[in-house]
Amino acid sequence: MPLPSVIFASSFVPPEWIEAHGLRPSRVAPRAAGAVEREGLCPFAGAFAAAADGPDVAAAVFTTTCDQMRRAAEIGGDGGRAERFVMHVPSTWQTPAAHRLYREELGRLGRFLVRLGGHGPAPGELAACMERREAMRDEVLARRPRLTSRAHGDLAMRFHETGVLPPASDTVPASGGSPLMLLGGPMRREDLGLFDTIDRSGGCVAVDGTESGEREWPRRFDRRRMGGDPAGELADAYFGHIPAVFRRPDSGLFDWLAAALRATPVRGIVVVTHPWCDAWRAEVPRIRDASPVPVLALDLAGAGASAGEGSTRVEAFLEALR
Repeated sequence: MPLPSVIFASSFVPPEWIEAHGLRPSRVAPRAAGAVEREGLCPFAGAFAAAADGPDVAAAVFTTTCDQMRRAAEIGGDGGRAERFVMHVPSTWQTPAAHRLYREELGRLGRFLVRLGGHGPAPGELAACMERREAMRDEVLARRPRLTSRAHGDLAMRFHETGVLPPASDTVPASGGSPLMLLGGPMRREDLGLFDTIDRSGGCVAVDGTESGEREWPRRFDRRRMGGDPAGELADAYFGHIPAVFRRPDSGLFDWLAAALRATPVRGIVVVTHPWCDAWRAEVPRIRDASPVPVLALDLAGAGASAGEGSTRVEAFLEALR
């Protein structure tokens, strides 16, 4: 019998925590199909709310990391069987009180998971889940040079949704595209078309700094701390180090940007936002000021928007970089 599925969309919901409680974590990249778009509502948040009413979902975890998701938690729920849990994640992150609150929220989430049919982690179970997930994140990054941008984006989504990786492919795509960084909000399934456009236009995604990419992965786990306090190490690796846009101060985002550009030189940055995402829109001017390479700001098309216009802008951007 398959384990109950607990879906989430925020980087601050550790899948290791859900897995160690005996349930199946799935960080979904929702599809727009079935989502009702509303004026003023982020298309991604609306699509996730629709996914929460799916027939195979036992529970959906929403977080307070953005006002759109907070609002989306109130949408639907009448026709679906899934329970909804709202996890409070402080925007401030440099104080002991904020860290304590996040760990207390993990504890509250754990009690919810037990009530849902899970169990408390057995000795060593959480640490084992942490080691397994970290090894798979390393493998996702290691496969990037052997895959097209689209194939790697799909691989990362499949890993987050299922917690497993398919066998590595021996196929080596044509190389030579202009390396780009993607930066910005989370990606829906339909948004993978952007990777196709970049590949087709002579570019490649060298760094995925979206909320679905490696920018919002936790830091590497400290094995010594995992042995004595795995829950505390998990909380610090996620809450203490993910450079999310909602954090105050948001200096971590720009520290990450500078470090990523030093580690992987790129020719340009494509900042992707969903309509109604005020947090990312407000950061675009600062990103332009901080970036040593050209920056393209691009809306991810919602229902009724033209994906073709975005493709044309990406093509023109890459042409200008040559």
